[in-house]
Amino acid sequence: MAQEKGFFTRLGLKVNLKYFESYPDPLNALASGNLDANSQTLNDTVSSVAGGSKQTIVLTNDNSTGNDQLIARPRINTIADLKGRNVGADKDTVVQQLLETPEAIPAGRATRYCPNVELWRA
Repeated sequence: MAQEKGFFTRLGLKVNLKYFESYPDPLNALASGNLDANSQTLNDTVSSVAGGSKQTIVLTNDNSTGNDQLIARPRINTIADLKGRNVGADKDTVVQQLLETPEAIPAGRATRYCPNVELWRA
């Protein structure tokens, strides 16, 4: 929309917008130097930087409150109901950090790994 409305031209900016079919493709393109900028989540940025990519946050699109959720099966209605259950979380993310706090799930600890997901045993 910004390009269609001429915002870039009005500001004297030459911008080449590129659209990708697959979500990981722009993340990889930025990390490999084939893109100059990308709109992505903080988790994706943290993971890329942890993997050695040089990235800098120059614009925050939004500040979400309460948009990250833990989705559970029926009959699991509270954090306490997770005791003795396996919980999946992306590795190296804010969700993992939250699950590691004692307040989140008492005695929570990793039990095994899956591709891109760490399972936690409560």
